[in-house]
Amino acid sequence: MAQSQPKLGRLEPFYGWYKQVRRKLHRKNMKMELTEENYWAIELSNLYDSKDQEKLKSYFKDLLDLLIYLHEILAEEKVKVHESIILSEELIVKFYFHGLTINKISEGFNFQSKYFGNGAVAKNKFVDIASILTIGRSQLETLLMYQHLYINSGDENELWLRYYAWIYTALLQRSSMPTDTAEAKQIKEADIKAMDVLRKKMESLFPSTNLSEKQQKSLLEKGNGKLFKTWDTIFKDSGFSNAIFSKLYYILSVYAHTEGLSAIQMKSAKYNNTKQENSDLIFIQLFCSTLMTAVMINNICKKHESCKNRFEKMSNKLKYTVQFLSKISKQAFA
Repeated sequence: MAQSQPKLGRLEPFYGWYKQVRRKLHRKNMKMELTEENYWAIELSNLYDSKDQEKLKSYFKDLLDLLIYLHEILAEEKVKVHESIILSEELIVKFYFHGLTINKISEGFNFQSKYFGNGAVAKNKFVDIASILTIGRSQLETLLMYQHLYINSGDENELWLRYYAWIYTALLQRSSMPTDTAEAKQIKEADIKAMDVLRKKMESLFPSTNLSEKQQKSLLEKGNGKLFKTWDTIFKDSGFSNAIFSKLYYILSVYAHTEGLSAIQMKSAKYNNTKQENSDLIFIQLFCSTLMTAVMINNICKKHESCKNRFEKMSNKLKYTVQFLSKISKQAFA
């Protein structure tokens, strides 16, 4: 009797998506002699089917390592970047540390307490599934903001306006905080001056944008960090609409916002490292974070020629892995 395919329970839509990708891949490979790249593609597609967390973590760690290596090239070569790109480096580092944290939490931990001693509770291994998924949501939003600010538009004026709106809104929010110390007052004064400069820059760009007069006024008075885009719009602009990231986002948000469904699922799984529900969620998060890292590597190679040149010196298999996983991230559900 043939062994049934492993399933993902409540995450069955992800398994259905994977089967679509695999069928397309095998149909293609049946028509030709298998090349080295075909074997790599099969290996990567089988990675999802295996549910092997340790093997997946190995891919994830390798891509995170490559991402931070390519990022550091900018500093190593003292590459001059535009004003709007400077803070993009912080998004890369934030994304990278989220990845390290997800890997670490996924290992689980032993419960330690002076009250429980060495009983059964102390011997069990637990996993903080809510933290993994909450950090996963932040990592995904970091990728989306990078896409929004630096990738999703070919109009230079539009990209500048997005950047100015992002920073202007942040300074506007900080300026509303209490200033009880001399240092805080100095920061607020500097922020007000910076906002004046940003306001003028945004006003100079308004004629070349599609913002309505109402939106322009609202931006200057209240700010809007995503320039009136919603996360759904950014998903669509990034090519992720109806793909694995947009489907995952709902699950991550359930845990980040402590909705009732998260409590129901955590009660069922009881933070146990061996529970299938937790294993499924951890695997999906690791898998999606691996895809996200591949996309981010592609992003910085698009933005920086020096990163692209160094990436081209990597092994053919590593380059293929990045391109294959990036493509998979935009594969739509049926």
